[in-house]
Amino acid sequence: MRLTVFGERTNNALISQTTTVTDAGGAQSVQTAISNVAAIRMRGVELSADKDNVLISGLQVFGSVTYVDSRIISDPNWKGPTSVVGKRVPFVPDWRAKFGLTYRPNDSWAYTVAAATAASSIRRWTTRISFRTSTVPLITFRSGLEDPLQCDEEFSVRLRHR
Repeated sequence: MRLTVFGERTNNALISQTTTVTDAGGAQSVQTAISNVAAIRMRGVELSADKDNVLISGLQVFGSVTYVDSRIISDPNWKGPTSVVGKRVPFVPDWRAKFGLTYRPNDSWAYTVAAATAASSIRRWTTRISFRTSTVPLITFRSGLEDPLQCDEEFSVRLRHR
C-alpha cells in the first residue's frame, strides 16, 4: 500500500473551454476559447494498493483513489466581471479512482478487467471499463458527462498475443 502526497505548479497553462454565447439578436452558439492562464496549482493525495496471488495463483488485485485540489492562482489577463483566482481549474477532476484484476495464467498471457472513474465539482464525470489481454486493450467501454444533457460512449475491441 502506498500513500502519496503531491503538489504541482504550472505556469502559462493552456485551458480550452466551450461555452454557449448569446448574441445581441438572442441567437445562441457554441464557442470554444483557449486561454493562457498565468499560473495554476494542484495539490493532492493518492492511496494505492495491489496484491498478488489473491485467492488463486496468478490473480492480482489493484486499485487507487486520488483527490486533487486544483486552483487558478494567477490570471491577470482574465476580463470577466468576477475574478477566477482561487477557483478550480476546469476539467481537472476532484476525485479519481481505479480498481481492477489481472489474471496471469502463464508468462505469455495476462487478462485484465479494470474500471476507472473521475468526478468533478463542475458537473463532469467519466467512467472507463477495460478488458485487456497482455498489454493491448481487448475491450474498452467509456462514458462521460460534461453537461447533464450530453453523454458520449466509446467501445473498441482489440486482441493480440505476445
